[in-house]
Amino acid sequence: MLGLALSAALWAASPPLAGCELRAAPFAPGLRAECGRVSVPLKPDAGSPTLPLFVARLPAQTDQPPKDPVVLIAGGPGQAASRLAPAMAHRLGPIRRNRDIWVIDQRGTGRSTSLTCDLDEPLLARTDPDAARELARNCLDHLDEDPRWFTTSMAVRDLDAVRRAFGIDRWNLLAFSYGTRVALHHARRYPERTRSLILDGLVLEERVLGPDTAERTQQSLDQLFERCRKSLPCFEHLSDPALHLVELIERLRAPRTVTVPHPRTGAPTAVQLDPDRLRSTVRLMAYDEATRSILPLALELAARHDRWETLASQSLLLSSNLVDQMAIGMHNAVACSEDAPRFPEPSRVGEELDRTFLGRGPFAALRAMCEVWPRGFVDPDLFEPLQADVPALILSGQEDPITPPSDAEIFVERRDDAHHVVVPGHGHGALLGGCTPGIVSVFVESPEAFDYDGSCIERHSPTPFAIDPGGPAP
Repeated sequence: MLGLALSAALWAASPPLAGCELRAAPFAPGLRAECGRVSVPLKPDAGSPTLPLFVARLPAQTDQPPKDPVVLIAGGPGQAASRLAPAMAHRLGPIRRNRDIWVIDQRGTGRSTSLTCDLDEPLLARTDPDAARELARNCLDHLDEDPRWFTTSMAVRDLDAVRRAFGIDRWNLLAFSYGTRVALHHARRYPERTRSLILDGLVLEERVLGPDTAERTQQSLDQLFERCRKSLPCFEHLSDPALHLVELIERLRAPRTVTVPHPRTGAPTAVQLDPDRLRSTVRLMAYDEATRSILPLALELAARHDRWETLASQSLLLSSNLVDQMAIGMHNAVACSEDAPRFPEPSRVGEELDRTFLGRGPFAALRAMCEVWPRGFVDPDLFEPLQADVPALILSGQEDPITPPSDAEIFVERRDDAHHVVVPGHGHGALLGGCTPGIVSVFVESPEAFDYDGSCIERHSPTPFAIDPGGPAP
């Protein structure tokens, strides 16, 4: 009786929630939710000032959901969960049938004191170290908060504060990409409060993000282009996209300007294409299954027919999305505090990077940016392998350009309570591929006795390659 009374008191004292809509973009369809705010300490010190954390609840589609909900943790670093949730609403449906889903904007993102900076879109494609340093300085000058407190170590404390505020005993963490680092550290720090882990695009605990980005992206493209060569329609119509990419990088040493309708506004927009911008566009296209399916065609049109419009349009759209969805200040707070101190010397990775289409530029720019960015608060055990007994389901895209299955394989080998599902031919964000939402739903219902029939994943086929502007072969 005392336990019930305490639980009721906690729930009665919970912060109020009110009806709201979450949107992936300003004019996108809304996702109905119940929204509110929780005040959390800015620093881990007694008497610290507070900051407001945005939270939302997506109610389960049953009258009496279990008391261990799912909490959504976005990636980036710098992406807001409140924008990720509506973009993935159709894939979260099987989970919502039985469980509430909590959406929490990590500090520094979305509606939780977002550390945003005004960025010029083409600057995202630049790889000059001096430009990167200047970008970092300008960003720091425009921030209202001290970025040293916007790290993974503070984020897990925030998660536990939200859990306590709403009287939740345990929950299941559904995390994406960089968010898997947050989820793993939460399980490390609060194992008794973590019922299960669903990790989509696992960042292995000791993994340093940044130095191997070029190699992993190259591996992903090699897999994609090989699949094109083995597809008769793709090979017959589009030849060899790998050779096209090399040729186009060389041709753009003399930059060209292409005017296309802006994918969002329709207004004629001039896009200057040069090697850096082409590399950046191809890298971003490698993430999503839809853009991967048109990448060989986009390269073919430019290389064989001198038609650059598809590449220019994709460059506009993808860079605009990145500017809108990524809080670059929060990204830098994490990357420069957690990863940059562990970067290898440039001489140790130079030769490997030279063998990739991205080359040394992106890593050099990231290093330069972090030279001027202040290092923040990092728990000393952040990179240690997880020891807690928490069941885990890992989802991987077979051709993921940033978190390939290899990290997940290492994680699963270390543990007896981890399961790995690989979506054939898929890029980043495996929950978007095949029958994975149903698999996740089964796992959440019974993580310690999880067993599934993998035949639905084996039947998954990647999106067919577009062979002309009309789409794939009939």
